[in-house]
Amino acid sequence: MSWIEDPGLTTFGGFNISELEIDQAWVNVSTTIADTALWLYEVSTNCHRCPFQRIEEIKLGQINKYAVSTKFPTKYRIRSKGNDAYIPEFDVDDRWRVCDIQYNFEEFGVYSLNIGGNVKEPNCSVKVELEPVNIYLPLLLAFLFYFVLGSIIFIISTNHARLKSLFGSSKSSSKSSKSSSLGSTVETNVGSATTDPVISPPIITNGLNRRQSSFAGSITTLNQNGNGHYMSHPYGIPPHSPPVTEVSISSKSISSTPTSTVGIQQSSQLVTGSCKETEKIESHSPSTISSNPVISGPYNVLHNNTAIPQQPQCHIQQQPLQAQTSLQQQPQQQSRQQRTRLRSLDTFRGICIVIMIFVNDGGAGYYFFDHATWDGLYVADLVFPWFLWIMGVCIPVSVKSQVKRGTSRLQICRKIFIRSLKLIGIGIVLGSLWGPVNVQTMRIPGVLQRFGVCYFVCSALVLLCMTVNFTKPETSKLRAALQDVEIIWISWVFILLLVLVHSILTFFLPVPGCPTGYLGPGGLADGNLYSGIYAYDPEGTLGTLTSIVQVWLGVQTGVTMLVYPRASSRLKRWGVWAVTTGICGAILCGFSQTGGWIPLNKNLWSLSFVLVTNSFALILLSALYFVIDIKKWWSGAPFFEPGMNSILLYVAHQVAHALLPWHYVFGPMRTHFTKLVECLWGTSLWVLISVYLYQKKIFWTL
Repeated sequence: MSWIEDPGLTTFGGFNISELEIDQAWVNVSTTIADTALWLYEVSTNCHRCPFQRIEEIKLGQINKYAVSTKFPTKYRIRSKGNDAYIPEFDVDDRWRVCDIQYNFEEFGVYSLNIGGNVKEPNCSVKVELEPVNIYLPLLLAFLFYFVLGSIIFIISTNHARLKSLFGSSKSSSKSSKSSSLGSTVETNVGSATTDPVISPPIITNGLNRRQSSFAGSITTLNQNGNGHYMSHPYGIPPHSPPVTEVSISSKSISSTPTSTVGIQQSSQLVTGSCKETEKIESHSPSTISSNPVISGPYNVLHNNTAIPQQPQCHIQQQPLQAQTSLQQQPQQQSRQQRTRLRSLDTFRGICIVIMIFVNDGGAGYYFFDHATWDGLYVADLVFPWFLWIMGVCIPVSVKSQVKRGTSRLQICRKIFIRSLKLIGIGIVLGSLWGPVNVQTMRIPGVLQRFGVCYFVCSALVLLCMTVNFTKPETSKLRAALQDVEIIWISWVFILLLVLVHSILTFFLPVPGCPTGYLGPGGLADGNLYSGIYAYDPEGTLGTLTSIVQVWLGVQTGVTMLVYPRASSRLKRWGVWAVTTGICGAILCGFSQTGGWIPLNKNLWSLSFVLVTNSFALILLSALYFVIDIKKWWSGAPFFEPGMNSILLYVAHQVAHALLPWHYVFGPMRTHFTKLVECLWGTSLWVLISVYLYQKKIFWTL
């Protein structure tokens, strides 16, 4: 067993193993049937509805060896007549057929395909002459490497304060002695609270933003020793962190509640006193939980009275050091202090960008990290729709925050239009990376171009339905349960019309030279319909219609977050949407990778593809939301940081697709192991760059 796909020898039985490329094996075809000419036909199981293709004639006593692909199982047909270059795979009436056999060859193996017996009673079998290598061991090796690396980083980060105090004790003692000799006295209060600025990166900003903060998008709370422990480091949360309690706080409660230990910022007061006095003050404060939250959206709002238990042996007493701010500004300041950006959203986006970089670098040559040839769904097929979907999740949050600040709808629409143009413009520029572009024949559609169009349409629809406060008291339980859909029902009508238009054009529009409603690739199985022409654009017009539906399903997820601030309510509704869209998509595709009324197809961006990928996205986001924002078992690192700079990483990765140090060639690189090392190296570099930019508070948004 070799962990690095080393076959251990260069030749075997006359076969040169070193001549094989990645995902190849040697096959020797022989026959013992005399006085009969035999012909070998083959087809890959990955080629849906493709015909058998003639390979060569097989003669008695002759060695017929050739390299075969090991990515997918191969079907063989032995015929006694070889006049036809192609034979339909499911032709059961083929009277020249001798035998059929299917086998899953493996990399760097040597096999013998033997045809024995006679024509009337043939015996076809495959024998392994040289054992193949295991192509999945490098994946296990990579997992173990990153697991050990992550564990080391986690241990160091969680014990950072202890190590700092251990190695810095001598420095602190020397400093204290020096200060004593100078006659300066430093008074410390064990129970006092240290304050850290809480700076959350804006959801929508323009240009490069650089903010000085120890940790963006986090809230600092205090433990018994007064040390910040919530999100104080990116690789783990101490187990004593308090769980997130999501409640809504009215403006009255914010303005009347005294200073909390949640989200404390630099203030002009020294906080001392006793906890008992604080509990007494808070118990008499007129803070209430309003049904119409002032703070809502993708934020975890921590309640002053219940989320953080009062710590014993602390003394709280307000001693003014400077002039206090006006009472009118306090509610707004505390409102900003007590909300934090949902890390699960940025972690989701970071997972998408990291997977995209990895698969664009080749995915180490594994077929399941690549795109499906036509119908089907692999890992690479999830990246694009998930990016569109998470963009839709953030749209209602962004639009509502601007409406709430009093920005006119005309100004918001102008910002939406400008941002869409930026996305389209950047996409067109990136399309010219491969050399000078002929303006007359240049390709206009593209990935970012589709982002721009979908963003504009969905943002305009959200702006049409947006109000300052989504939550409305409902007497009917049914209407209360469907409130997040009812609020944007007008836009849902438009989206359903798009689905109807797309379906009519797909299944009923007559196209010259093509069957009406045809969804196939137009290959040999269908008469080579698209020979010599480009029959489709993967980011074409029809696919853009269903891409808008994809983004809108993300918008619905974001609206659910705005309407229902409780974590349990969000998870329940996301679960219902995930199950509903998943079942509908599975019914359309016939519960299979290939087939059904509307097959799973990223190239066509089919409706079943939209529904199934939306279901997977909701499942992933729900899991991240539960683990990161509710339980705080994980901070989202190292995916959170790339998610904060996703557009920068996308553009930079496209520009540096063939540059050192991200990409290199060393030797033949004909194994998954060597390609995996190269792909993980480049991907890890981009993750490290994003972590550096995050620490420097550098974010690029449009």
